[in-house]
Amino acid sequence: MTKACLSGNCVGIVPDGIAGIFTDSNQEEEVKLLHRKGLAKLCLKHGLTVVPAYSHGNTDAFHTWYDKWGIMEWLSRKFRVSLFIPYGRWGLPIPFRCNITMAYADPITPARKPNPTQEEIDALHQQILEGMRHCFDSYKAALGHGHKKLVFV
Repeated sequence: MTKACLSGNCVGIVPDGIAGIFTDSNQEEEVKLLHRKGLAKLCLKHGLTVVPAYSHGNTDAFHTWYDKWGIMEWLSRKFRVSLFIPYGRWGLPIPFRCNITMAYADPITPARKPNPTQEEIDALHQQILEGMRHCFDSYKAALGHGHKKLVFV
C-alpha cells in the first residue's frame, strides 16, 4: 500500500477488513477501527492526504452466513482470506435491491513526520474517526438508516 500511495495512486481501503464481515446488526453499523491506527501512522510518515468516508447501504446488499462458534472467522484470520457465505435475493449471491451511497468528509493532510509520536498518531486517527462519523450521521436519515448508530470497536 505504501508503494501505491507514494507513486501517486489513489488508494481506497476497507478499514475493518476480515473482522468486519463477522458482525451483523440491524441497529448498529459496527466498524472495527478503534484500535487500528496503521493508516494514521502511514499518512503521518509520508504526509499523505486521507479522505474519511462512509459507504451507506453495504450491509443491506447481502446477508452473510457464518458459524456461531467462530471457526470461520478464526480460519479467515489465520489464512488471511474471507471465508463466509454471502446471500442475497432468493438465497443466491445476487444482491438485494438497495441504494449504496458513498459520503465523503473533508480531506485531512497531515504534515510529514518521518517518526510520528503516539500522540500524533492518536490525534490523526481521532480526526479520521470523526470524519467517518460525520459522513454517517449527516446522511443516515436521508438514506433510510436514521435508526442506526455507528459504533467503533
